[in-house]
Amino acid sequence: MRGKVVYVHDDPVLPSIGHYVMVSSSARNGVQVGDEISFIDNSTGREESDPAPPVIAGVGQVVRVTQFAATTIIIRQTQPTIREGMPVRLTGKMP
Repeated sequence: MRGKVVYVHDDPVLPSIGHYVMVSSSARNGVQVGDEISFIDNSTGREESDPAPPVIAGVGQVVRVTQFAATTIIIRQTQPTIREGMPVRLTGKMP
């Protein structure tokens, strides 16, 4: 499952641990409460020919799922770059 950040609650300058973020993934994509979502930072200004992989900016845990989007809370952060439009990927499933 892949998606993107569609909304950061309260529009903080630098969202960090404890902030809520809505992502475009939904129940239709198999997302459920408790799943982990990784925020992918691909804005380092790299060129297309650069073989370096994107960096994981942080991890969020899904706390609410609707048919349109999922709400996550940021539980880990390694880069201060979480923002609207950034790609996300499902990296952990609840059993």
